[in-house]
Amino acid sequence: MITVRELRAFRDEMLSEDPFSQLALHEVSDPAHVRKQLELELTKHLRAKEGIDKLAERIQNVAGINANRAKTTARTEKTRAQSGGRLESILGRYFAAYDKASKNHKKRPPRPRWTWIEPMAAKQPRHDHISLSGKTVYVGEEFGFGLRCPGDPKAPIQQTANCHCYTREVKEG
Repeated sequence: MITVRELRAFRDEMLSEDPFSQLALHEVSDPAHVRKQLELELTKHLRAKEGIDKLAERIQNVAGINANRAKTTARTEKTRAQSGGRLESILGRYFAAYDKASKNHKKRPPRPRWTWIEPMAAKQPRHDHISLSGKTVYVGEEFGFGLRCPGDPKAPIQQTANCHCYTREVKEG
């Protein structure tokens, strides 16, 4: 089981990774400029509450990539953002309870767990991800195949690109 320090590092890593780092910036002439433009477009996209197709169009226009790759990038980054948000929610509550219990010399809360869900939304879902569906682990531990969560920025791109999976928190008690 990983330590609380390692769990905090996992949260920080998930939330600090640059968006669009692996797919949209591959083979662009000025990655720093394109990254900045993509971040601006992502902000506009979120404010406008647009769908995946519109985000893909924005990515395509900025990065100069084809429509299929732009859509894959949009789905991939959406999955990673959802995992990051879910992680922040789960661990925010856990760390607050853990720190309060430690300060007051009380029993610490149980470690949070989550379950991998493969929604079968893709035309060709990965067999690896289907095999993970329903598997429950402690947050921060690996589900398998190098994945600590859907969209894990440290996992192989072959496991994260175009992933539709998500996690569901396991409620204790």
